[in-house]
Amino acid sequence: MSQSIDPATFENLALDQHDDGVWIVTLNRPAKRNALDIATIEELVRFFSAAPQAGVRVVVLAGAGEHFCAGLDLVEHHQADRSPAEFW
Repeated sequence: MSQSIDPATFENLALDQHDDGVWIVTLNRPAKRNALDIATIEELVRFFSAAPQAGVRVVVLAGAGEHFCAGLDLVEHHQADRSPAEFW
């Protein structure tokens, strides 16, 4: 059973499909240095969960703008007032 991935359903990731199952997945939050907030993490999980059934063979992970990824979005973490364990 083959599954498809619709790039239009992703807000924080830019997805570009190439031939032979090659995809470029770009973290697309350059104003935040591509920091990982909950929404972006959920999109990554959704993409990588669907990838095997969609025929994805290779993923190139990139970052939009001048930075690849600043890590966790600490502003979101701080505003939620939760421990690191609760954040994950």
